[in-house]
Amino acid sequence: MKIRLTSCLALSTLCVTTTARADGWRYTSEVPGLGDISVDPLTIGGRIARNRRYATGTDFAVGKVATVGGAQTSYLGNNVPLAGDFDGDGHDDIAVRWMSGPHEGKWTWSRNDGTGNFLPGKAMRFGGALLAYRGDNTAFVGDFNGDGFDDIGVHWEGGPHVGKWTISTNDKSGNFGAGKTVTIGGKTTAYIGDNEPVVGDFDGDGFDDVGVRNHGGNVDGMWWISRNDQQGNFEPGFAAHFGGSQRAYRGANQLLVEDFNGDGFDDVAVKWTGSGHTGKWTVSINDTHGKWRLAPGRAMTFAGTTPAETAYVGNNLPIAGDFNGDGFADVGVHWTGGHATGKWVFSKNSRRDKVVSTRRVSVHVPVLSSTSRGR
Repeated sequence: MKIRLTSCLALSTLCVTTTARADGWRYTSEVPGLGDISVDPLTIGGRIARNRRYATGTDFAVGKVATVGGAQTSYLGNNVPLAGDFDGDGHDDIAVRWMSGPHEGKWTWSRNDGTGNFLPGKAMRFGGALLAYRGDNTAFVGDFNGDGFDDIGVHWEGGPHVGKWTISTNDKSGNFGAGKTVTIGGKTTAYIGDNEPVVGDFDGDGFDDVGVRNHGGNVDGMWWISRNDQQGNFEPGFAAHFGGSQRAYRGANQLLVEDFNGDGFDDVAVKWTGSGHTGKWTVSINDTHGKWRLAPGRAMTFAGTTPAETAYVGNNLPIAGDFNGDGFADVGVHWTGGHATGKWVFSKNSRRDKVVSTRRVSVHVPVLSSTSRGR
C-alpha cells in the first residue's frame, strides 16, 4: 500500500474506530476531511496502520471438492502438497513437489481460477531447470522479499548442505530463480537437529519469517522464530511462547501456518493425526503482534461434521491458504488413500461472515500544505 492523498491541508490524524461496516473495515470516505488514502506503515516510522478484524470463532464451512484442470482427481503419486500465491493475484494456488517415481525432483503448480477450482498443472522451473532441490530437505513457501508473490525454499536436514536454508525467488511468471543460501543470525547454517521448518509473517511487516518446531530431546515442543531482516536474510532466533509456555503441540500432528483471523499476522494451527486427538484441528492466534507470543490452542470447528471439532479423518495431507481471496485463511486436504484418493477438498473460513468489532488504530499521515483555492 502506498500513501495517496487527494485532499488534506495539514498534518492529519486518521482515527479508525470501532464504528465499522459489516466487513470489519472503516472506509476513508467516512472520515471527515480525508480523501482516498491508503497507508504504508513502513513510510510512517513503522507504525502499523491496519484496522484489525475480529470475529466470534474460528469456524469452517462444509468441505467442497475442487477440480484441477476440470478433473476431480489429480496429482496421484508420491508428492507433497503446497499452497501459495504464486501469481500475485491474492488467491492462493496449489502445487506439488514430486518425491519419487518418474517425476522425482519436479514441481508442478495449478493456478487458482478464482471460483474455487484450479487450472491444469504447469511445470515450475528453478533457475531454468525442471529438477530442483533433490535430497534430504523439507520445502516451504512464503513471500520473503515482500513483493506479493510467494517464493519457495528448502531447509536442508542431511547431506553436504545440512543446516542450510535455500530460497528461490519467484520471477512473477510462475517460475523461480536459482537457489540462494540465506543467513540466519549471520550464519549460513542454523537450526540443525530434529525439527521442521515454520514459515509465516509473524510480525505483520509483509515479509515472511522462518523458524523451526523442535522434536525430541530436551527441546521437544519448543519453537524458535527468526525475523526477516527485509534484506534477504534473517535475524537470530527468538523462542515463541504459546499461552505463556515455551512448549506446544507435542505429539502426532501436522503443522499449518496462516492468517486465520484476518488481522495481518500469521497464526499457528495443527491437524491431529494421533495422540488421542485424531481428526481434531487446533489453532493458536498470534495475539501480541510480533513479540513471538501466541494464544493457547483452541478447537477449530467445521460445519457438517459430528462432532464439529473433528474433520478430514483418514489418509490425507492438510494445506492452508486464502483460496477465495477474502483475507481469511481456509483449510483443505489432498487425499492420498481410500476412496477419495487424488481429490482436493476445501473448507472455507467463515469468520468473515461473523465479524463483530474492530480495534481503534491511530495513524499520523504526513501531507503537503497547499494554499491554492478554487481547484
